[in-house]
Amino acid sequence: MNLKRLISQFSSYQIKKSGEGFHQQIQLFQNDKPISFWHDIHYQNGEDINIGIEIPFNKIAKLEVSKEIIHNPIIQDTRKNRFTKEKELRYYAQFPCFNYGFIPQTWENSEVNLHDNYKGDDDPLDVCELGSTQLEQGQILKVRVLGSFCVLDQSEIDWKILSLNVEEAEKLKVNTFDDYLKLYPWKQQQILDWFRFIKVFDGKKENPILFDGKIIGVDETKKVILDAHNDWKKLLKSPELENKRKEFHIK
Repeated sequence: MNLKRLISQFSSYQIKKSGEGFHQQIQLFQNDKPISFWHDIHYQNGEDINIGIEIPFNKIAKLEVSKEIIHNPIIQDTRKNRFTKEKELRYYAQFPCFNYGFIPQTWENSEVNLHDNYKGDDDPLDVCELGSTQLEQGQILKVRVLGSFCVLDQSEIDWKILSLNVEEAEKLKVNTFDDYLKLYPWKQQQILDWFRFIKVFDGKKENPILFDGKIIGVDETKKVILDAHNDWKKLLKSPELENKRKEFHIK
């Protein structure tokens, strides 16, 4: 797969990396003006979607879009050390077997019950890009939706959208997760186990996979994405979410 061609799909965007450690930021620019990873990239791209990459596969530094910093740069997550109680940079205990990122213009609503009295995790939708190339932090690309599954992460609803970059999807004739599994039959268990056990290494409980561990099909997954997009639109305008807008510095 041609990485340069993937990047050139969004050649009007520029990525700027600055700082290190606690001060590291990856910022997005368009025509030399700072824009938001979360709010300013259209989530839909024809029949496919756009995503942003936070954590390339086989990298363990846990980076994520900041909801609280203006223009929503990508920063490294932090936590309290279990023993010293001091703030430290967060790293995963296992290497992800996918490129991990987010879907812009989506929000998992933390103010309403989404399933069985559980609320959303308050973040943009997570996405796993299953291509053969290690992508770059901050990279924006067009992907094909293959399916999804739902994690109950510390009692919060946390959908994981499965996807494949469009170039590779068309080359391999992959349009669903079942198509993908015909080529890589071991991947489903590998991905589910990663999410099921990843918090155990932090001393937390195992994450259940809801709906009996089922992979949800493409059509239903697109409804999940649309619902999250509609919740994002509510976040921007709904009077009931004014405090959330203040928390996220949304004007």
